[in-house]
Amino acid sequence: MLTAWRQQTYDTDPIGFLYDIQDIITEDGIGLIAKMSPSQLHRDGPDAITKELKETLEWGSRHAWGMFEQVWWHDHGDSSPVHTYERQ
Repeated sequence: MLTAWRQQTYDTDPIGFLYDIQDIITEDGIGLIAKMSPSQLHRDGPDAITKELKETLEWGSRHAWGMFEQVWWHDHGDSSPVHTYERQ
């Protein structure tokens, strides 16, 4: 799920040619996100992903919400996290 999201994000970024797909999230990073506690994600929202990966706020504002949505939909089905968290 996150691998497909990463590929789509990379493919649709008009400046994607300026960086490597691994700059979005590495395979190890995907593994870390997959192992995160659902309660931590529910409590901290997209910020939990940025913190877990030890990424910058700039990276978080660019990528954490998309990853958070993918994990949320995987865990909660069709419900949207928008009602719980403001997109940053």
